[in-house]
Amino acid sequence: MGAVEVDRHSRDTRRRFCTITYMGVPISAARASLPDLVDRVEAGDEIVLTRHGRPVAVLISPATLRTRRAGGSARKAAELAALLDSARQRRPKARLTTERAETLVAEVDRNRDA
Repeated sequence: MGAVEVDRHSRDTRRRFCTITYMGVPISAARASLPDLVDRVEAGDEIVLTRHGRPVAVLISPATLRTRRAGGSARKAAELAALLDSARQRRPKARLTTERAETLVAEVDRNRDA
């Protein structure tokens, strides 16, 4: 099992520097050492399960998963807000005049009475 330590600096200056260990583990080895792998995940490591040298799954802590999902949701919300702002700015002017609206309402009223 090859462990590679990766130093990651957060963009948020309030967070401290942290070291996360990424491990590539063949699934066959993971079966035999799952309790140890879970202990490492609890300690903050991320474990990549591989099949024939190809990554197929990742073991991460629930807190890490929540953080990543929240980040994605916030990004999508910001994109949606930008799209809505853009749509509001491009809104076409009303093509229906007051006179035309009154004519249409009068037609509907006549058809109801008929």
